Formats: sequence, structure tokens, C-alpha cells
Amino acid sequence: MDTTVKELGFDNGSVVMSPLADPVVNAIFSDRESAGAAAASLIKAVLDEDGSSVPIGEILSVTPQRHHSNPGQRGCRVDVEIETQDNERIIVEVQLSQDDSIIQRNLFSASRVFSATSQPGTKAREMAGSMPKVIVIDILNYTIRNDNPDLIQPAKIIYTKPPQREAIPNFKVYSVQLPYIEKMKPAFDQPWYCWFYAMYHAHKGRKTLQEVLDMSQELKEFAARDAGFAQYCEQYQRVSTDPDTLDSYMRWIEDQMREQGMQAASRRIGLEQGIEQGIEKVTDAIDMIALGKSVNDISETTGLSVRRIEYLRKQIQTIQE
Repeated sequence: MDTTVKELGFDNGSVVMSPLADPVVNAIFSDRESAGAAAASLIKAVLDEDGSSVPIGEILSVTPQRHHSNPGQRGCRVDVEIETQDNERIIVEVQLSQDDSIIQRNLFSASRVFSATSQPGTKAREMAGSMPKVIVIDILNYTIRNDNPDLIQPAKIIYTKPPQREAIPNFKVYSVQLPYIEKMKPAFDQPWYCWFYAMYHAHKGRKTLQEVLDMSQELKEFAARDAGFAQYCEQYQRVSTDPDTLDSYMRWIEDQMREQGMQAASRRIGLEQGIEQGIEKVTDAIDMIALGKSVNDISETTGLSVRRIEYLRKQIQTIQE
């Protein structure tokens, strides 16, 4: 997933910070007072769309996790602790990851929570029932399930053998694939659409959230009636002019570019080595053909396919004739 300098936020010398960048997310969702309403609105929008709305009562805490200097490691994560109207406490993780292994990470996260809340000798069903409710929302600027066109894609851990049923009902994952926004009909009457339309177009178009709001009167109207989304936009405006956030953002971009440079170099070296090794194999095969070795022996020794060796043999015969 290569990223150009312009895509990272530079355009004609100016810097527009992506709302999906780790340091920007950390700054926006800095604490409950600054971003509690925004977190509640975002989470409720996703859960309502899935039809499994949680009666959100109070946001107890909003805690951004430290982002890693190496973008190949775990991306930004915000932990939100909710007390529902039914007096339940739920932990919600909102993750913005650049890593294609996000599904495996979610499963690993579930296993850690599962084991941490279990006692030796407890049956699996009892363990699943005692596990606290955990909801994970992955906001991705790439696609991981191209066969599923839904923007918000819920996933559950289920028993694979009949009768199929939820194995851990208290653990749910929602993958949000932002690029699907472009393929959808506008639905500004839906909170989830407004949230992810704003995030995606700000990120892809390297626009501020205000510039994205100016693209759509419907989005402006949503910001006027949804206090949480309005808080999110205000927080972005605040952190986008904060020197410390800008400094963190610039260092984050340097890490991104350094990582991509290392990946590009690795790919180039691998290609060069592959070409070199391929030439050596062909040279060895030609020598063995000249010695009258059988096709199968040559294939076993060099690793080249029988078809490729037969082709080489015909080419040698044509030259000799």
C-alpha cells in the first residue's frame, strides 16, 4: 500500500493533517471532556446501523493509546469505556490500522480478554458468558473483504460445527472499509454515512473537515443537529493548528516514508535476487541439456518446470540447426 508525499498531507508546500493519522486521532480523542460526545456519536452510529444498538448512558473514559514510531506495528487505538442505561460497562476499541492483519489482531485481542477473565477448570461456555462486553470498530482506509460490498461489516466468533451459533456473544467486531463510500448512494440522513463520508474524503482528498463540510449542505445540517459530530469537527480544527500535534504529525510522516522506502528497497532487492537466481537456474539447465541429462533430472536439480526445460531444449535444437 504505497503512499505518495501528497497523499500524506503535503500539497504545494502546505500541510493538511489527515484525520486518520495516528497523532491526529490521539489529539482529537484526548480525553472524555474533549471528545466524549464525539466517541458516543461515532459508536452509536455504527451499532445502530447493525441493528444491535447499545443504550449508551455515560462515557466514563476516552483513552488514546500511544502510537508506535514504526507504522508497521499496531496502529492508533482509542479505548472508550461506556456505562449503558442498563448499568452495564462496555469497553469499545476504535482502531485505525494500516495493517492487513487486522482480523487476526482482533481474534488475538478476543483470546486475551477471554483468558484474562477465565479461571482454571471453567467450561468454555461459562467463560464466554462471564467475559465483559467488548466491541471493536476498525476504521480502515483500504478494503479487506472485496467480496462483501457493505461499508460496515460485522463479524462474530461462532462455532463452525452445526448447530452454528455464537461462541463468544460478548465480543463483536465491526470492520469499516472507507473506500466503499465512493460506491454508495448518498445517505446523509444516516449518521454512519455522514461520519465515514467526512473521514474518507478528508483523508483521500487531503482536505480539512471544514472543507469537506463545505462540499455538502446535508453534511453541514448533520453537524448542526449531532453534537458529537460537531465536537469531532471542532476538535479537528483545534488540533490542526496545535504546534505539538503538527510536530508529531511531521515525525509520523517521516516514519511512514522511511518505512515505505525500506519496503521498496526490499522489493527491489528481492526482484534482483530472483532474476539473478533465475538466470543461474537456466544456465545450469542448458549445461545439463548439453550433457544429455533427462528432463526430469534437470527439473529436479534446477527447480525449473518440465515445460520450461522442454522449451529450452527446443530453442537449443533450433540454434544448432
